[in-house]
Amino acid sequence: MSNEKIVIKSDLQLIRGALRQAFIRSEYRKRFADSITLSEPQYKKDGSRSKRDRKYFICNSCSGEFKVGEMRVDHIKPIGQYFDFDHTLGFIERLWCDFDNLQGLCDECHSKKTAYERSLIKGYNKL
Repeated sequence: MSNEKIVIKSDLQLIRGALRQAFIRSEYRKRFADSITLSEPQYKKDGSRSKRDRKYFICNSCSGEFKVGEMRVDHIKPIGQYFDFDHTLGFIERLWCDFDNLQGLCDECHSKKTAYERSLIKGYNKL
């Protein structure tokens, strides 16, 4: 019986990971990232305008300016855990939430926020 539970837990982790990857690659996430991306003209050393504009974003937490590749799209209200197959639709709805619940964070701020949220979950699970 315990082996069955381990298989189910690993399957749930696999599905959760696949859903998160789908969100990361989604057009929806790309549209949000584009909506918070800023651009400004770039100039060459000779003063002529470069073909590409400089694209960047402002971190919603530290207000630092970062390259778009350093942006992490973060759910302000965490999407939560994925416990069983019955929660699949709710998990998907929380992933593909309104733009109001999304923000752009730099890698460092996103790591700190994620670590904090995980510590809360661990504390809650100990109760």
